[in-house]
Amino acid sequence: MCLSPVSASDDDTTLFVRRFVFPGGELPYLSEIVAAAERAGLEVIAIENLRRHYALTCAAWVMRLQAHREQCLALVDARTYRTWLLYLAAAAASFDRGDLELYHILFAHRGEMDPAGPVTASAATSPRPASASPAGS
Repeated sequence: MCLSPVSASDDDTTLFVRRFVFPGGELPYLSEIVAAAERAGLEVIAIENLRRHYALTCAAWVMRLQAHREQCLALVDARTYRTWLLYLAAAAASFDRGDLELYHILFAHRGEMDPAGPVTASAATSPRPASASPAGS
């Protein structure tokens, strides 16, 4: 998975995330991931943008955090709770508007992709029927 900001510069939002939510983390751009994979001898088989799905996921997490506020506060301090609530609410809005994207990328070593294998990122994570397994598996 690759979480990728649409804009090419750091703004207040990405600085907040880097400082308070994922210190030491990175938000790589899709182009950076693909270029690094190609340098490593991989080819892109499929890319799927899960932005719309993740907008709904983050919004659901906000509702769950709010519904279980007291349980959360028994585990973390109020500042951490508010930080994650703010982050997830902002993420839901950002994914919904298209300011953030989340990609599921399927790579394979050049020439090593099973011809009977998945051709989409979604298919790669779906169970394969026994009849579709390569011979000898």
